[in-house]
Amino acid sequence: MYSDYAYIDLQGRRIDSVFDTLCPEARQVRHERIDPNMCVCLESLFDVLLRKYFISTITGLVRRTRLGDIRWPVGVTYAEEWLFYLQLVRICEAGYVDEPLCLHHHTAGSMSRTDKVRNVIQNHHTLLTLNEMFADLSSEQQHIVNRHLAESATQMAYDQGREGQLGVACMTMLRSLSHELSLRRVIDACRFAGAWLVTSSRRKQREQMIQDNTSSCCLLQENSLGHINETSDKASSHVFPTKQKSHSSVERSHCHPAKAIWIAPSQTSGWDAAS
Repeated sequence: MYSDYAYIDLQGRRIDSVFDTLCPEARQVRHERIDPNMCVCLESLFDVLLRKYFISTITGLVRRTRLGDIRWPVGVTYAEEWLFYLQLVRICEAGYVDEPLCLHHHTAGSMSRTDKVRNVIQNHHTLLTLNEMFADLSSEQQHIVNRHLAESATQMAYDQGREGQLGVACMTMLRSLSHELSLRRVIDACRFAGAWLVTSSRRKQREQMIQDNTSSCCLLQENSLGHINETSDKASSHVFPTKQKSHSSVERSHCHPAKAIWIAPSQTSGWDAAS
């Protein structure tokens, strides 16, 4: 058993029925009214619920004796109640109350509204779990699941493309094509592939330019150092010529104080003696 519910939107307005606004698929359930507001589903609720999840956690009422081995899915952190109700309505009859029995407040800072990229990824994971959980779906039911998978993978590819992960986006778009083939997704996959190839080519060109510039700088530096060394050698030989030994004088470093030699004033150019 489930029911309609009212909600307060982000602008503070009260909306009296989610079935008439956000989830019109709930009105597609064939039913019989047994009371002005009490309805019994005449066909399996599974098919309708597979197209769109519209049973809120706060409105679901389950008879414990009908649960059997059905439990909350393990390892699923997004829309896990959807998988729970899908298991339940597949094995038992259902009904609903066609009036709001609770009030939900939309919060701007909630995780479901602030991290939409994360929600898309986790929703795709939930759909993959759904596909594994119900391996005996009919062709029409499997087509519905494949469409959900393709749409979520397409949104993931768009998000990856906006983040600059063009190669990953291209692969994700190809994955969406494996779920459902459509011309729009083929075109988008080609666009991502083209953008990825152009970006990769430009990146390689930049890397090659950096490598060439680095090699040129190293070669220029080596040539400059060689020229500087050669110039320094020439300048040193000009400023500091190699000292030639004079046979007419005595080097101070080799002259013993006790054996000083006196030189005539005419031979010393102003010096009186060398010691």
